Amino acid sequence: MKLKLSNNIVIADVSYDDREKAKTLGFRWNSLDRQWQTTDPEVIQSAIEKYGCENEAILEFVDKLKEKIQAKENGWLSTKSKIEAGEYLPYQEMRQYYPAKIQRLCHYQAGNVLIYTQYEDRINDTIWQKLSARWDKSLGCRTTSLPKISEVVKFCQINNFVITAEVMSEYQKFETEKEQKIAQSRAETSDIFIPAPEGKVYFPYQRAGIEYINTHQNVLLADEMGLGKTIQVIGYLNLQTICPKTVIVCPASLKINWKNELQSWIIHSANIRVVKEQNDIDSADIAIINYDIVSKFKWDKQFELLILDESHYIKNSKAQRTKAVLGSKKAGISGIQATKRIYLTGTPIKNRPIELWTQIHSLDGKTWSNFWSYANRYCNAHRNRYGWDLSGASNLEELQEKLRMSVMIRRMKTNVLTELPAKIRQVIELPANGNQKMIEAEWSAYREHQERLSEMKTRVEVAKLSDNKEEYEEAVKNLQAGMTAMFTEIAKIRHETAIAKIPAVIEHIENIVETGEKVVVFAHHHDVINAIQEKFGSQAVHLTGQDSIEARQKAVDEFQTNPNVLVFIGSISAAGVGITLTSASRVVFAELDWTPAQNSQAEDRCHRIGQKNSVLVQHLVLESSLDAHIAKTVVAKQNVIDTALDKDIVIEKVTPILPVLEDEKESIIYEKTAEAEVKKEYTEAEKTELIEKLRIIAGMCDGARQRDMMGFNKFDVLIGHQLASQSTLSQKQAVIAERLVKKYRRQLEK
Repeated sequence: MKLKLSNNIVIADVSYDDREKAKTLGFRWNSLDRQWQTTDPEVIQSAIEKYGCENEAILEFVDKLKEKIQAKENGWLSTKSKIEAGEYLPYQEMRQYYPAKIQRLCHYQAGNVLIYTQYEDRINDTIWQKLSARWDKSLGCRTTSLPKISEVVKFCQINNFVITAEVMSEYQKFETEKEQKIAQSRAETSDIFIPAPEGKVYFPYQRAGIEYINTHQNVLLADEMGLGKTIQVIGYLNLQTICPKTVIVCPASLKINWKNELQSWIIHSANIRVVKEQNDIDSADIAIINYDIVSKFKWDKQFELLILDESHYIKNSKAQRTKAVLGSKKAGISGIQATKRIYLTGTPIKNRPIELWTQIHSLDGKTWSNFWSYANRYCNAHRNRYGWDLSGASNLEELQEKLRMSVMIRRMKTNVLTELPAKIRQVIELPANGNQKMIEAEWSAYREHQERLSEMKTRVEVAKLSDNKEEYEEAVKNLQAGMTAMFTEIAKIRHETAIAKIPAVIEHIENIVETGEKVVVFAHHHDVINAIQEKFGSQAVHLTGQDSIEARQKAVDEFQTNPNVLVFIGSISAAGVGITLTSASRVVFAELDWTPAQNSQAEDRCHRIGQKNSVLVQHLVLESSLDAHIAKTVVAKQNVIDTALDKDIVIEKVTPILPVLEDEKESIIYEKTAEAEVKKEYTEAEKTELIEKLRIIAGMCDGARQRDMMGFNKFDVLIGHQLASQSTLSQKQAVIAERLVKKYRRQLEK
């Protein structure tokens, strides 16, 4: 055997018969060049010792190879000691030892994490799926994206991979950024200045939410119910220099509420339209539409902002309303195109994460790009006898973390409870939907009775000022009888109104129940209660005056302890006192009691010891109805207003709070003249002068001051005329007469 050196390769020149000798020594056959060759110094040295070699170049080459190998070995020992000491070294220093010394290597390059293993190093395919690591033939390793770097590093640390400095540098950056993003998604305060109308103030956590919306392209605003998600969206609009062209899609029952909140909070001079025809969409700055009718209109222009309230309405990608809102290439539907999207939901993750997919995919298609990866990881996807079952849930903590890092901001009541009032009250106006005539009849009956009652109230005050007890008590009885008659007649109309709004009330409750939240519903009439009970079946219990004591307690216990019972329906009178319903923190009034104390007592079934959350109270009323007017007054005051009757007069029933018509606010009676105090003794001459002045004003009066601005206003005319017609005045009557004269002094100057 002769040895030759060519291009730093030692070649064994042997005959065909001696080929086994070369093979035994460790030479390898090169089929292309048809020769036995090696670069291994140990193999070369063995050949020299056995067969000799006089070629000096080969001997020098072997010495250099040995020196190089020794240096590499020394380098490896140094590298190994650094690795064992916990240091992370650059890839170039590591790569030279793979695979000879390092069997498993993890590296970062150009946005991807590279995972090197040997062919013989079998790792379960399930692990690669979890890490989303795919084989890259050109690189000769598995690769995965940067968002998986945390999981990859943990996996590699557990499984004795050597990790490069580049990986750890990116890992630390990623973790820092991750902490910042999660902190932003939980932020409870912000120093950002957000314009608001006079008298309106954002809670600190709402300012943080508005800042988050402003700094992210698309947002899933998932604050727990009752934290004011609507106000945060409007706050974002207020933060913009010009109001963006906006479409708000929401359940039908919330359209009026959105309009009212916008009119109350927005600082821009915006054209706000509830969509009824195509022109409303084309001309509005802010168009409000419900999910069910989106498909009836053209959406051929680009909007600046799309807001989806109760965004779980689009959870089913196959549903027509989802296609109408988001579009469908297969069905040829464009959907509503918008530069920015804000979706609102109170319960983003419950027990079925699959219902969240459509929403987050449309908000961030890059992060949430692969349906089956999502289904396998978070929906416990598996096959059963009927096919794929995606109704499960898995890795929910990881899912929430990933949501917070991408599109979601969510705060809980327990975290911001110190900022919240114990109760939050809302009046939600439902669309009239063909009930306009009924609402007009209700108002007409009320106004007619109110005029009669105003007259009776005036008679009570005049009688009281006369110091004639018998006359006063008679006037009080007449007022009481008049009020009873009014409430009897209006109660019939209100019952009709309550029946008319049952479908909208049920839809509102369905939206709550769909999130898995418990709710207490109050109503007056049995047919309203029965209709709601019939709709929700075993998910609901009820309590009315017709139920036995045992049945009442059973209903309360079921609601408090059974997770499958989500709705408690009670009559305000029977269920409004003496029971505890703290398993719910939402109260819905399907019908309104005009006595604020009754409402407060009913609310307090949930707002009791044991309640850990702020209680959200919602009054559902028809748009522009008498109930809507009353509800706003009740919610604004929530206390008993003193009636015109003295406390020592026994009344058969507590007088409810009534709406005060605008003209009535100008009345002397409205200014509580019954409380007039005599601060001086009026002489007969002074009384006569006051009567003369009242007669002058009364002579100008036609009872319609709004038309000619002369005489008494509508509600002062009766007391003004009565005092002017008297021959003398009592001391208290003189006080009122002087007030009237001062009030209308300019007319006397004419």
